[in-house]
Amino acid sequence: MLIFCTQQFVTGVLYYFRIKFEISNVVSNSNKKVLFVINPKSGAYNDYYRSYINEAAKKYDFNRLIYLTRGKNDSQEISRHIRELKPETVISIGGDGTVNMVARELTGTDINLGIIPTGSANGLAYNLGIPEDFNAAMKKNFSSPPGPLDVISINDKYFCLHLCDIGIKWK
Repeated sequence: MLIFCTQQFVTGVLYYFRIKFEISNVVSNSNKKVLFVINPKSGAYNDYYRSYINEAAKKYDFNRLIYLTRGKNDSQEISRHIRELKPETVISIGGDGTVNMVARELTGTDINLGIIPTGSANGLAYNLGIPEDFNAAMKKNFSSPPGPLDVISINDKYFCLHLCDIGIKWK
């Protein structure tokens, strides 16, 4: 599995991963590209996510790139990866905050947003009927047609697809 490093890492390491990504593109027969943005501090992060993503890449035939959020300059890094990779879909793996951060970068583009909920509340995913099980959510992202989603703009900045839950949220 390939992980695109942030600029905090040594340039040589970043170059190494870029070379491996190019080799990965040659191996795949697909032109579909998917960027996965994983927040490892969201909910119960699991190292198995990478193997699940590898399995999905084979099953649904796409090239993939994984970006692990670091808590610093993540929006800029996600934006850079989107410009470089030009993915058809960006899948947010995290909670509502991670989804919000990814959605801001995609607003106004024709890139699809996918959600795999791993946060504590996962309000937006819950309201959209996306299952909390990782593989079931992955399947839903690749088998359901994309649809529009409203966002809020305040002072030319896009905010929140899901603002909050009020009261006690029962599942």
